[in-house]
Amino acid sequence: MRDCGGVGEIWDELGVERMEGVGFGTTRDWAEEMIKGMGMRECTEFMTSCWAIWEDRNILVFEGEGGGIVRVARRVRELLWEMQMSASQCADRGGQEKGRREEGVWTKPKQGSVKVNVDAAVLDGIGRNRSGVAWGCVGRDENGRVRWCTVTQQRSEMSVAMAEAMGIWHGMHEAIRNEQLNIEVESDCAVVVEALQRKTSDMSDLQLVYDDIYLLCNSFHSVCFSFTRRKNNMVAHKLAHFGLRTVDIGPTCAVRFDSVGCCLFGGS
Repeated sequence: MRDCGGVGEIWDELGVERMEGVGFGTTRDWAEEMIKGMGMRECTEFMTSCWAIWEDRNILVFEGEGGGIVRVARRVRELLWEMQMSASQCADRGGQEKGRREEGVWTKPKQGSVKVNVDAAVLDGIGRNRSGVAWGCVGRDENGRVRWCTVTQQRSEMSVAMAEAMGIWHGMHEAIRNEQLNIEVESDCAVVVEALQRKTSDMSDLQLVYDDIYLLCNSFHSVCFSFTRRKNNMVAHKLAHFGLRTVDIGPTCAVRFDSVGCCLFGGS
């Protein structure tokens, strides 16, 4: 990585001082010493160079033809430029999205998709002889038009995280029921959303719901999960609390509203 073959010439071409002549026990020791005192930019350039050199070494070993000094150096510069442009674009999109979300404004899904906003409300039955969960769900298209909204309730005791995960499961079922196979699911429960994004796997009871959601994903052409703030999820939030306030908790049931009925709940 430092001295073998023409690698030294590649480092020279990139203008990197590689601590030539200093002995190290392993490549890791050398790399750790190299990045000491480096800023983020220098560290990125160094690690990208290491990756490109290792990639070229594998091509040489397995295909018999390496890229050469100039080509490897050019590859490093291309990768650094691509990362810089990607970071810049993400920052621009993130700033715009953050601005919209902080204003408390629901954002439209991409063309051809339906955004499914879900929320859960849990009623603690201690001392009341009743406990239950209600879920609110609203699906809206790229024009902001309501395609469906539902309130589902169930006599059951469960944790908030379990209820939120079940809300996503119910929302996906409603999408299938309404023949919408390209969806963007939004929830204001960051813990559940992050677990689904990571495709977590463990032995918890909550994992059983995650597994059902993963399985349900196979029914869609495209599906993604994202976190949104409560103020951007108010229709689903109000639907869920409507389910607890106005209807006695009974066996699992669902109440569906048309787009006019959904307007009664207002908000984002």
